[in-house]
Amino acid sequence: MSSLGELKCSIQRVTAVKLVKSLTNNQSLHLFTGAGSKVHLQELISDEWVSLYHQVVLKGAVIYGFCIGPEKHIAVFGQKAVVICQFDTDHRMKVVSPLRRLDDWICDLQWLDTDEQQTLQYAVITAHNRLLCCDVKGNLIDCYLSDVNCILYSAKILPSACRRPAKDGGELAVVAGTVFNTVILWTADSLACKSPLTHSLYGHKDGYVIVWDEHGLIKRRLRSHNSGSVWSISVSSHHMVTTGANGSVWMWRLDSLLEDNLEEISAQSPVSIEGQADFPRVVEVQAHCCFVLTDKGCLYGYNLLKCSTKLLEGGASWSLIATTDASNGLTFIALGTTFGLIRLLLIDRFLVIQGLTEFEASEEKLLKLQWVRDTHQLLVSISNGTVLKYEVEGTGSMNISVSERNRYSLPKQKQWFPACSCQLTGEAGAHYLVLADMDGSIHLYRIEEEARSLAQPQMTLYRVHGKKGLTDMYSYGNILHTIGRDGHYHKYSLSSAKLLMLDSVKISTEFNWLARFIPDNDDSGVKLVAFHTTEIILYDVTLNYAILRVNCGGGHRSWDFTQYAQAFYVVFIRAKSVQIFKKSCNTSFVELTPSFHIGKVTCGHLLSTDSQAILITGGDDGCVMASAIDETGSNLLSASRKSTHVYSHISSIKCMRCAYSLSQPDTLMVFTGGGRAQLVAAKLRIEAEAKVKTLSVCSTFLSRGPSKKEKISMDNRVMAITSVPLTTDRHLLLLACSDGCIRLAVYNDETEHLCVGSTRLYEHSHCLLSLHSCSGTGNPLLLAVSATDGAIILLNLSPDLIQNQLLCSFPSAQTCQLQPSVSVCPLLTIQSHQSGVNALTSSCLFGSKLTLYSGGDDNSVVVSEIDTHERKMLCQQVYSQQHAAQITGIALYGDRLITCSVDQRLHIWCKKSSLSGWNLCGSMFIDIADIACLTSHGEMVAVCGQGVEVLQNL
Repeated sequence: MSSLGELKCSIQRVTAVKLVKSLTNNQSLHLFTGAGSKVHLQELISDEWVSLYHQVVLKGAVIYGFCIGPEKHIAVFGQKAVVICQFDTDHRMKVVSPLRRLDDWICDLQWLDTDEQQTLQYAVITAHNRLLCCDVKGNLIDCYLSDVNCILYSAKILPSACRRPAKDGGELAVVAGTVFNTVILWTADSLACKSPLTHSLYGHKDGYVIVWDEHGLIKRRLRSHNSGSVWSISVSSHHMVTTGANGSVWMWRLDSLLEDNLEEISAQSPVSIEGQADFPRVVEVQAHCCFVLTDKGCLYGYNLLKCSTKLLEGGASWSLIATTDASNGLTFIALGTTFGLIRLLLIDRFLVIQGLTEFEASEEKLLKLQWVRDTHQLLVSISNGTVLKYEVEGTGSMNISVSERNRYSLPKQKQWFPACSCQLTGEAGAHYLVLADMDGSIHLYRIEEEARSLAQPQMTLYRVHGKKGLTDMYSYGNILHTIGRDGHYHKYSLSSAKLLMLDSVKISTEFNWLARFIPDNDDSGVKLVAFHTTEIILYDVTLNYAILRVNCGGGHRSWDFTQYAQAFYVVFIRAKSVQIFKKSCNTSFVELTPSFHIGKVTCGHLLSTDSQAILITGGDDGCVMASAIDETGSNLLSASRKSTHVYSHISSIKCMRCAYSLSQPDTLMVFTGGGRAQLVAAKLRIEAEAKVKTLSVCSTFLSRGPSKKEKISMDNRVMAITSVPLTTDRHLLLLACSDGCIRLAVYNDETEHLCVGSTRLYEHSHCLLSLHSCSGTGNPLLLAVSATDGAIILLNLSPDLIQNQLLCSFPSAQTCQLQPSVSVCPLLTIQSHQSGVNALTSSCLFGSKLTLYSGGDDNSVVVSEIDTHERKMLCQQVYSQQHAAQITGIALYGDRLITCSVDQRLHIWCKKSSLSGWNLCGSMFIDIADIACLTSHGEMVAVCGQGVEVLQNL
């Protein structure tokens, strides 16, 4: 058998990193990165990492570490294998000692100091707390076993103590992390003294990077890699590199990492309040100016750069305040009294009043003043639930013009005023106002050109963030972003004057109270202000990283946040004092490799556009991602790799089906199913430079159908899914579920509505695993479904069944009707495997002849030829010796067959010269562990598991 195909793209977990000074010029840094069995080398040139090369070094094993030795020797180790290489002047690694396999898991390796006449030697610490000394040829010299007899999760041989041990034990020292969450320090010398334990610390496996001092005290705790486990760490004199469970690689700057540059501008209140009886009540920040409204109604301004205070307004019973940026360094300030008086100020950067006006808004009591986000529109809430909108313009020279535009009616509630607001742009340039009330509901209003009668909401979404309420929102075009105190980040799309949810993401397991959006100007990223117990946190959503933390006492107080002049400012009132904290915007790390799925990739779909190939994947982390395939053949360590998070499930994703929209041919439909009986339909558009735009996402659950009589357990899982056009605007979805039933759903392209019927098309006694629609047999739709008992069942959906019964189950886009009579008897049942059938595909020979190809848990590939008219199996071939583990993927590749297995082998099968039988004509080792699925498109084949490899020209 030959090795076929070429690697087009690889996205794998990075499991090892090593920072060293350049092995050629000693002027720059080299970064060795291990992913699977490959070593990738990068060099830091002019503050940018440049990829030099990559090659397979530790074939058949996963790299867990590197160790640089004398004479440019490099030890590469992982699992139970070690390879010794030597670095040459062409930045290549030449293998000087063949791969050696030990009988135990290797935790760490270090070179030993030896005399010039001696052979190079190294020490290895294994998972059973054994210390082995070997020479460069792999010969065992010494072995030391610690008296602490336990399994190690991790271990490190201290480089400073790597002298060649004498017969009495020498000076080798080991730091080991045990299964008991302790870190022990022992030396080979302590074994001879019968004192094995020198020191003990408490360890962790919680996604934190922790900096300790020499006394064992924690100096810094840094949450990293999306709170996943940190797998590898390497430190140089100025940098630290880490890699974690989400596949990303971060480089930290040690100077900013070890020093907390959070600065408190003043320990006392920076705003000097005149009079002992007065105190700060409300604080707001715009640019570099802080504005404080006191209990007596005085307004103070504080310059954050010059640390100077100025009284702007004396006591006049002002109790309401709202500020917004007026551009050109100016700020609008709205002051209000409860009896209806409003004063508008235009303040410059030097705290000088440039404009002033005053007007009576209402005879009713004023409840709140606020500015519509990123506009000069002032909203005035009065006690009868009416919201007045004013357009404010200021040109300086004491000129401020105010005009009332619209009035909006807010549905009645206990706290009858909006919590936040923003504007959206719809079709044909229509503008909408979005108001979020204090109960957490969103109300959508059409903005009219002229003030008319009291406007009512066109649509309402109730309590979108649960009982705890919505806290902030912002818009970009027709996309609305919201956050709440439930810890979720929602994204909506405005389409046909309706808000459709695109995505819902749980930001962090550490905190729930999300308080404020800090979006980037181009909508490329967003930061959030959140609260956790007594801390206020600035959190980067893109990097999943807490930028700063300040102990403010909690979120039930007046506070504000701003970013100005390369610094973050946090302002809050505590103990009747205004406190201001400042931190530099310079982050302590950069992301060298973007994140990917956390855990296994369970399903995928390949497609290509005019300029780019795209891979859409779903995983155990519940995320659907779209990734551009790099044409260079290595997209692993590319910082510019385009991987877009599309949407999320509440549980793991089990299956995926992609099809083009029936009404919009340039739009892609993605249907996914998974745990918790969830089904999601998304409409995507692939734009230039492989940018994926999510147009709509709708989600439903099998247990929430229109019939409330039957409750399906939420433990049910959608295991497989396929789709066929039902009408010119509707997709028929067939769902194979873990309870053994095939259920039906319909997605309407025009209304973007997903409806799940309660009809059971077929019931089986075992869990269903895969579902495949066969074509070309003269039948409109022939389904092949497999189960855990090794059976493959053929179902025939006749035209009468589809038109007269299935369509009756879904008479419109929004309704489903129970049709208990809709059931299909099996056309044929084949017992093809001893246990579960994981992969299934088919081809039509001629007429009613059908060939089924299946792979299962019994390590077998089975080819079954069937006559669908006669309802019988003609012949069957079983190939059980070619794979060493269960088969998880099978696909037709032209006139050949491709299979993949958990044994990390991809086999290529060719048809024998005779009419029946297949020969194994090629085989490849796939550097992806725990292979879960196989998908193909044209000449490309994608293998998914603990990462993704895309191959071509097989």
